[in-house]
Amino acid sequence: MRALTEVATFVGPLSFVWDDDAIGIDAAGNPCRGAVTRSWFAARSKVKTQGTTYVPADRATGDLKDVIAAVRRWSDGDADALNPVPVLQVGSEFRQKVWQALRRVPGGDVVTYQQLAKNAGNSTAVRAVGTSMAVNAVAPFVPCHRVVKTGGEVGNYAYGSEMKVEILLREGLIVD
Repeated sequence: MRALTEVATFVGPLSFVWDDDAIGIDAAGNPCRGAVTRSWFAARSKVKTQGTTYVPADRATGDLKDVIAAVRRWSDGDADALNPVPVLQVGSEFRQKVWQALRRVPGGDVVTYQQLAKNAGNSTAVRAVGTSMAVNAVAPFVPCHRVVKTGGEVGNYAYGSEMKVEILLREGLIVD
């Protein structure tokens, strides 16, 4: 089943598509069945998806119920609650390595684009890391909010730098 679900979080609604037929990747890079395939910090009414069934969060069952519980724990302050949730997004081999490396950054920590490039196996690919963050379709499951500029400046975020700061503060970071 492919389900669209909306969960209230501390930064507003998080809508996501869960596909229990997809072979996703967990934070350790292991393949596993079922995956979040797209997410938005937006109400489901603003999300255009076809081929999905809306499942209210309070009516979810099975693995989808577990994913919703993880989102709620994350929203309540458990910065690592989303780590085990499998994700699936299309991208080159290098992008997959970037996203996997990013999922290993613990909540409450940040990494620079340079460090993330090195962790993904190519320390000179800083711009490619930036592009990987820009096309990340499953935030906050792949926590691109944890990537900062060299020198610690917060930098950009698809949902605005204010939301990025709010998420980082919730994860225990002091942000200037």
